[in-house]
Order: sequence, then C-alpha cells, then structure tokens
Amino acid sequence: ALFAALLGAESLEIWTDVHGLFTTDPRQIPRARLIRRTSYREAQELAAMGAKVLHPRCLGPAAWAGIPVEIRNTLDPDVRGTVIAQAADSGPAVMAVVKRGNVTLLTISTLEMWGTSGFLARVFAPFEALGISVDLVATSQSAVTVTMDRIPDGIDGEPFHQLLEELAKLGTVSVVHGTAVVSIVGRRIRTVLHKLGASLSVFRERQVHLVSESSEDLNLSFVVDESDAAKLVAELHDQLLPPQGADALFGPSWELLTTPHRAAIEEPGLPLRWWRS
Repeated sequence: ALFAALLGAESLEIWTDVHGLFTTDPRQIPRARLIRRTSYREAQELAAMGAKVLHPRCLGPAAWAGIPVEIRNTLDPDVRGTVIAQAADSGPAVMAVVKRGNVTLLTISTLEMWGTSGFLARVFAPFEALGISVDLVATSQSAVTVTMDRIPDGIDGEPFHQLLEELAKLGTVSVVHGTAVVSIVGRRIRTVLHKLGASLSVFRERQVHLVSESSEDLNLSFVVDESDAAKLVAELHDQLLPPQGADALFGPSWELLTTPHRAAIEEPGLPLRWWRS
C-alpha cells in the first residue's frame, strides 16, 4: 500500500485465498456473503474489528492517495472481489457481524472520579507507560471500563501485573478474562437502531459485560463470554444480513462461490468458464 501511494498507482490489488471481505468469517459461516464495494474507513473498521483479510494499516496510504483497493482470490482469478474506494453511498447499512476473541475486560471504580478533572488522564497514563493498548472504553460517574486484546507478555506477564498495581492506587480494580467482542459493523448504525430491535433478542439469557457504539457510527459492539461469541455471531448474521439474492451491496455467499455448480448462479462478476460451456 505504501509503494502504491508513493508511485501514484492506478489501483492496488491484494491477491489472497478468499474472494474479498465477507459479511462474517466465511470459513465459520459458509452462508456469509461477499461485500461488493465499501469505503476505506468501513473496510478499516471491518479489519480492526475482526476481519482477517486486511491489515487495518494498509488502507491508510491507499486512502491518502485515493487509490482503489481490490481484493481477489488467487485460486479463482475471474471473480471480481471486494472493491475499497472513496465512499459512494452514504446510506445506512449493516454490512457485517464479526468477532474478536481473547479479550480482557478491566474496570476501575472509585467515587473520587465524580466531578474530578483529569481523572481519565491518570487512569490511562499507566497504559501508555507500559505499552498496553486500549480498545473499547465506557465511563460512568464512578467507573471506567476498558477492553484489551493485545497485552505485552499476556495476562500473566509483568506489564499487566504492573498495570493492576498502578490502577489499584486510583480505585478498586476488577478484571474479567476470557471474553470476546461481537460487533455489528456498517455505516450510520444509529439511524437503523429500530431495525436491530428484534435481533437483539439473541442476547437473552447471555451475559453482556459491556455495550459500546463507535463515535464514528460505524459499529455497535458487545463484550460477551467467549464461549457465547460464535453462536451470537451466527444468530445476528442470520437476522441482520439478507440471504442469497439480487443485491447491490452484497454478492454471492461463500458456499455458492465454492460450489462446483456455481455456473448456474446468475451473478454479475461470475463469468461462465469456457470449459463449462
């Protein structure tokens, strides 16, 4: 991506073992559908929230230079994959349901936080000093909760133990290990909250440790027990994403793309191979 930007390339193609970005992990849920086109920022959000095809930082140079990025499947080169470019459609849409596992949830509680200026700066200072990245953040009048999925040396390492010691000077610290972040990713999520209502019933009788909505209105995330994450992703995906059919935003599903009889599928971008003719 850096070379493409510096050279002023017309396009950047990433050839991999899947056809592009999908509405969820296609190897776990074969009915996941190909995302035909998305913006740099939406694709970056998908990558950061769990999609494995792209590294989140590869889109920065491409976006800076205005270079379209196309993901293609090396083993299926005739199929058009996902195109990532400047946003062409600003309408609200749910685009994917993804998850990130091996997440640690940490909460610091103290009544001294209420009405105190600069308290959050004191909370986050040890994270910076110890090189521990914070992902989701939620605050109340007397508590701050954060999630972490990249801790140097893990939860048993010295940096994490030092973090707990430093935060204990500010308040009561509680930690929950073995959680996962399940995220509904799209654009203008707040405008379609009324459509999400019925789908949120999947969380009935499942513990939700934290709910977070991104400031850019690109995702709605739930921190849950890791043992519940895979099933929640499957249930949310089935309720929020359209099944196979004609659609401007979504292409064929993974199972249709990989079926030996896919030539019968009337999909643009799926040319009939000459030997099938």
